[in-house]
Amino acid sequence: MTMWWGIWFLCIPVYHDGYWAAIASPLFVMLLILKGSGVPMQEKQQKERWGKEPAFQAWRRNTNLLVPIPKFWSKTATPDDDKMKALARQNEHSDSNSDGQDAV
Repeated sequence: MTMWWGIWFLCIPVYHDGYWAAIASPLFVMLLILKGSGVPMQEKQQKERWGKEPAFQAWRRNTNLLVPIPKFWSKTATPDDDKMKALARQNEHSDSNSDGQDAV
């Protein structure tokens, strides 16, 4: 998607008359990725696979849609985030302690 917008932007100096209609290409690609075959299909698959895991819910809440970088500039941590991190640590700890035997 970024590539299509970059190409369109670089060609701005040569646009004249009806060439401005070329904006349809990056808009169409963006529409396909955000609403069609890209993001919605991937989100559905992620929810089916990891939807109930607290660590995934926290990651999804704190990560941007297209670029997986933290949303530190737009969202502050909430008490729920701390609970999710504690649950994730507890799950990791219990997974590492289980070697086929139940803890006593």
